[in-house]
Amino acid sequence: MMVLSIVLAVVFSNILGALWYSPVLFVKPWLRSQGLPEDLKPSEAQKKEGMRSMMYNVVTTIITMLVLGHMLAMGYQYFPSFRENAIGASALLGVLVWLGYVVPTTLQAVFFERKNWKTAGINLAYRIIELVGASLLITTIGLK
Repeated sequence: MMVLSIVLAVVFSNILGALWYSPVLFVKPWLRSQGLPEDLKPSEAQKKEGMRSMMYNVVTTIITMLVLGHMLAMGYQYFPSFRENAIGASALLGVLVWLGYVVPTTLQAVFFERKNWKTAGINLAYRIIELVGASLLITTIGLK
């Protein structure tokens, strides 16, 4: 069941990302934060590059979910209190991974690479929902 939960977490992440960075949610503020027009029409070359980037994203998401699944499995196996409150503990682990790794890395890009604060905020909000949601999926499906 762990493999299924990892696959579902990757699918969840990609569906969430497709919605998050779409006209339904945050594509317009994200485009503005990048200095791009809201009605941006990508060229064929940009579409190809975008598809390549999406494929790389799937690979990195698989890696993220495998590591997250491993961390959750270790918590479940070695800490009885984790098993007693698996839902709360897995959500907390998602928050801690976000807070300890994603936030500092994102903020370092803002500080040193002059990335935009608004872009960082949109991306950070996506990542906390992704990590907590994936943690819950992996725990409820993969750790039985």
